[in-house]
Order: sequence, then C-alpha cells, then structure tokens
Amino acid sequence: MSLMSTHEHAAASAISLKGVSKSYGSSEVIRDLSLDFAAGAFTVVLGPSGCGKSTLLRMIAGLESLGSGSVSIGGTPVEKLPPKDRGVAMVFQNYALYPHMTVLQNIGYGLKLKGVPRPERETMVRETAASLGLADLLARKPAELSGGQRQRVAIGRAIVRKPRVLLFDEPLSNLDAQLRTDMRLEISRLHRAIGATSVFVTHDQVEAMTLADRIVVMNQGRIEQSGTPEEIYHNPQTTFVAKFIGSPPMNLLEANVSNGVVCLGEASLLEAPCPNGSITLGVQPTALRLGSGSHTGAVSGIERLGREVVYHLETEHGRISAVAPEAKAGWNPGDAIRFDINTESLALFDPSGQRIAFPPT
Repeated sequence: MSLMSTHEHAAASAISLKGVSKSYGSSEVIRDLSLDFAAGAFTVVLGPSGCGKSTLLRMIAGLESLGSGSVSIGGTPVEKLPPKDRGVAMVFQNYALYPHMTVLQNIGYGLKLKGVPRPERETMVRETAASLGLADLLARKPAELSGGQRQRVAIGRAIVRKPRVLLFDEPLSNLDAQLRTDMRLEISRLHRAIGATSVFVTHDQVEAMTLADRIVVMNQGRIEQSGTPEEIYHNPQTTFVAKFIGSPPMNLLEANVSNGVVCLGEASLLEAPCPNGSITLGVQPTALRLGSGSHTGAVSGIERLGREVVYHLETEHGRISAVAPEAKAGWNPGDAIRFDINTESLALFDPSGQRIAFPPT
C-alpha cells in the first residue's frame, strides 16, 4: 500500500498535556499547565508575546523538552519520542525553506527522507501544490516567490504527509493585511479538507476569532480562559481576557457596590448581590447608546470602519470606546456626546480581576 493511501484515512489525534512546566534558568515560561485539544478541532492559542504559547507548541512537536509533566498524542505518551515519530507537522513563522531547492523539492523533502519512491513522491507533491495554487511554480526557488507563495510552500511541506496533528507557529505574521486574510481562508479550507487536529499560535485576536473552533487565551505561562470565540468575546472570565479580545476591546471602568447596588460615579446602574466595595465594570463598546443619556464624554478620536464608526470618549470615568452605526456618525473631535449604558450586557469583575457570576448561577 502506498504512503498516500495509508495516510489518506489516518484519523486525527487528540492531544493531552498534563501538569506541563518549562523554565529557562530562573524564568518560568509554562506553569503547571494541563490542556486537552480535541481530535480534528482547530484550536487557537492566543496571547501576547512572551506568554509561553510558542514554547507550548514546540513541546507538543518535540522541539523543546519538558521541565515536568507529560504530553500524549492519540492516547500515546510522546514526551520521550523524537519529533519525526510523533505524527506531527509544523508550519513556522519564518517559512524555513531550503533556498537552493525548488518548490517541488521543498514540499517533497520530508517524503524523500522517508524513502518514498520518486514517482509517488512527485505525484503527492503535485496534488498538494495544486490544492495550494502552486502548480505553476514548482520549478521556482524561494527567492523567486512572494511572501504569500513561500508560506504556501511551507504549508504544503507540512500537509503533504497527511499528518494527524498540524501545528502553526504564527505563520501569517510576515504577510501584509490582504495576504493574511487570504491565507486565513486558505488555512481554514485546508483544515476542513485534511481533518487533522490543528493548533494555531498567534498574538492576533482577529486570526483567533476567525479561525478557531476553540480559543485558549494564555498569559504568563498560564491559561486565562478556554472556550468558543463567542464565549471568549461575550463572556470574558478575567479582566485580562476582556482587555485582550475585541477591536475595540471591552471598556473596563472603576465602579463600586453599595448596599447591593452597582454605581458608576453618582449614577446607580443595577442591583447586584455583591459585597460592598470597589469592582471593575466591563462594558462592551456596542453596549453604549450614543446621543442621549445621563453620562457625557468628549470625542478624543474617531475610527471610521465603513459601516461602523468607533468613537473614543474622554469621560469622568476614564477613556471609553463606543461603536455606532455609520448612519448615526455625526460627531467630530472635541464634541460632547451624551450616552447611556445598556445594563443588560454588563460584566462585573472582582478586585483580583475574576468575573463575578451575574446573574448568579
């Protein structure tokens, strides 16, 4: 049986990390992290630079050793296996193509190392190249390709073996905005076609929201929240997630609770069963109604996004961002705008930054 037919129906494999830690000297990069990636799902690991997300990916691939804990793929412990024996393929940010090889040779290099006969290897490469729009570029070398074409070659090299697990380490960071959009669509299509378990690392929340079945938000080597894009956006469980997700992100305002009533300044907003004291109020930019209300802000900046306009307002409660339909966008910098807050979509956070269940569950 050929390698192609052997791998065509290889099932995607779940990934499980248990108690994983990693340090470089005295710097702890991953902190006792446990996480499961569902077989066949597209999971995006999202977080700022330095949060440990790329290190996590490299430990799954076997490119980094574990300080402690275990990694299993398809139920089999792999932390002691070399990368080539894990059934994993990885796409890197910097493409990592061989400059002296053609596109055909780059895509097929891994198959050559595995001893796949040349005729079969070229058939597999040509099929993969055709699926990526590279069929007419097989004789070119990387220096003759655009950034987007080089990234397609890197993806082709990863998927040609039909891996059970496909890892992406910020693969779109070097592309311009239009190419990033095109490649997001391409990667999503390829994931559906291949069916591998895909883990995609990025600091770009737009990539996360548009690609993921599930998002894992990381911060300082730990998981802040895990859930669907909708859950992460609408129900952030910490102030870190609230600030990191959304464009513009959720507004976080200092408020206080007095006798079961949440107050923003002198205004009473809603009743909530919280202890008296300071809390953080989370307000989505879409939850602000502009043009009337009991609050006032001065326009300090405007972002016109076609059908929507983002107004940045300076208020007595701090800077607030509000989203309004283009049809209602009649204000200019320096204008004073009255606004009201839709209290049905507020989020409450305690002083530690954790979400307060409200209404209580």
